[in-house]
Amino acid sequence: MLAFLLRRGLELVPLLAGLSLLTFLLAALSPGDYLSQLEANPHVSRSTVEALRLQYGLDQPLPVQFWRWIRSLGSGNLGYSFAEHRPVTNLLKERVPNTLLLVFSAYLWAILLALPAALLAARRPGKGWDRLLSVLVLVSLSVPALFSGLLALAWAAETGWLPTGGMHDPGDTSWADLLEHVVLPAGILGLTVWALFTRHLRGALLDILNAPFVVAARARGLPEWQVLIRHGLRVALNPILSLAGNSLGILLSSSLLVEWIFGWPGMGTLMISSIHDKDLYVLMGVVLVSGTLVLLGNWLSDVLLAWSDPRIRL
Repeated sequence: MLAFLLRRGLELVPLLAGLSLLTFLLAALSPGDYLSQLEANPHVSRSTVEALRLQYGLDQPLPVQFWRWIRSLGSGNLGYSFAEHRPVTNLLKERVPNTLLLVFSAYLWAILLALPAALLAARRPGKGWDRLLSVLVLVSLSVPALFSGLLALAWAAETGWLPTGGMHDPGDTSWADLLEHVVLPAGILGLTVWALFTRHLRGALLDILNAPFVVAARARGLPEWQVLIRHGLRVALNPILSLAGNSLGILLSSSLLVEWIFGWPGMGTLMISSIHDKDLYVLMGVVLVSGTLVLLGNWLSDVLLAWSDPRIRL
């Protein structure tokens, strides 16, 4: 088991290096940069811009710039934000917890609702609840997060039942206020993952309902709910464990739009502003942290699968 974990962990290193290089090239080769925009400001002299370019090594060739950035990672230095006039590390320390709160809130409700929904549908396939659930899953997978987010925002603005944006009301930092603000964006963010979990779990449960060990459990007179939960659910969880890591990538990518729609101060809004401002090191820092989280999620799903099914360790 330890050798399996180490092997999977070492596979993350080249993936992160490739992701960092690709992000750097896409950002660096795009027309202009933050200092180029600064040159258009009549209140900033050309000599000041050149001094900044020299100070941050932006006058060096691209391979030199990338190597300097890679070396600085060892000391936890992700560069400097030209737009915010702060180290990128400090910006990420503020934004990453907010995004993780939003993502794991969406993750939690998606899993908690997917389990009973799939169990009910698998217990009576083809009946009323199963058909209704199929429609709900189809709609959740088909409707883009942008549309559903704007629709939810319009509903909140019309009814006033939930806040329309931000993370807190001015002057209120209580947990109750935070909970009110997280309900709507987390609900929209988790729709796709809920639909994926529900569809895969329902399909896995239906596949094993006629398996010999399930038939034997029924023959012993066990109640149907006990057969489903104790005997069927554990086997059916394998595809869900595999999907768990991939869904983290779905949530992080979808949070880009959801945070922008609801004004949530997370990595998504930081990434959008860095693209607009051509703030290279902020963009690279956000992509690196997001990529690390996605790869760690995939690694964790591999660990859970290996624990659940020893054949995977081979």
